[in-house]
Amino acid sequence: MKRTCIIVEDEPLLRKALQSLLAMNCPELEVLSLAASLEEARKAINRHKPDAIFLDLKLPDGFGLELVQELKLSQQEYCPAIVVTTAFEEYAVQAFALNVVAYLLKPVNPEDLSASVEEIQRYYHHVASEPALPDENQKVALFTAERVELVSISEIIRCQSHNNYTEIFLNGGKRVIISKSLSEVESGLQGHNFMRIHQSHLLNLTYLQSFEKLAGGHILLSDGTELAVSQKNKTKLLDYLRKRSF
Repeated sequence: MKRTCIIVEDEPLLRKALQSLLAMNCPELEVLSLAASLEEARKAINRHKPDAIFLDLKLPDGFGLELVQELKLSQQEYCPAIVVTTAFEEYAVQAFALNVVAYLLKPVNPEDLSASVEEIQRYYHHVASEPALPDENQKVALFTAERVELVSISEIIRCQSHNNYTEIFLNGGKRVIISKSLSEVESGLQGHNFMRIHQSHLLNLTYLQSFEKLAGGHILLSDGTELAVSQKNKTKLLDYLRKRSF
């Protein structure tokens, strides 16, 4: 079955090269539009509703996976197949956690491209438009200076920002420091019951024990940790709790 797609890539030569590769090797996939930014991509998606999106990650106006999160969280029937095209290996776990169908490293070769188109067809045969429910036992790779730690998402209690580094606090008292910003970590944990409660703190809501609304607002976690809640995020947290009240 013939499918449609758009290409989101900020480098003009790479954008055209990918379009040419698709035309030569994947005639069953029609390119409807080319976009150089997230904003252009959103307009193309709204206009064409393509079956698939070939998505670069480092774009002038943001990180490509932000677009994937928007589509997954929209709760609409439309949910296209996403193929990531990037020069960076380190975002693969993050991308597959958001159910992308393929992760292609640049320069993209014809064999990998054809395989990704097969994954798009398989996506529509087996997944249709329903995104999979997040698996809290799914493991994520944490790259430290000494090793790569594989931990279950359910083990992560909270994450704390230290400039361009993030400290991950795990169930059982273990801590892991990775060279990623808190925003990047938040992006990778989207859809897994985490909430930003402060500029410096990302919380796994599973471990929330109580919320003191007075004196600015602070929370208590099941491991005894007490954290401040910023005014900006206080309303968001209260709304979350009210939806789960009697």
